[in-house]
Amino acid sequence: TPPFLPSSSSLILHLNPSPMSPPQGKGLRDVRNGAILQMVEAATLGLPFEVWKTRMGRFRTENTAVAFRNVYKTAGGGLPGVAAFWSGFTPKMVESASKGAVLLVAKEALLSATSEA
Repeated sequence: TPPFLPSSSSLILHLNPSPMSPPQGKGLRDVRNGAILQMVEAATLGLPFEVWKTRMGRFRTENTAVAFRNVYKTAGGGLPGVAAFWSGFTPKMVESASKGAVLLVAKEALLSATSEA
């Protein structure tokens, strides 16, 4: 082929970029998105189940239903009883934000490293 024309293989790669290549260079967006996603999960389902599970671990004689009822009753029932399932909210959000940020950044870094190999 003449030197001014690209080879057929480079032309094909240029016209058909891989649709599976991961996005590059998101950095702080990955940190933010990972933190938010993990916090939403913890605030909606994670924390209530963790409080319930911790109660069952602390009081081994309580079965699942009794532990659930006792978390509710210990706080006085009603709205405070429901709120008891979210006790420890602030420390859990700090933990979740840092964990989610690290996990998403690590995942993106691994995807980037494996796609370059």
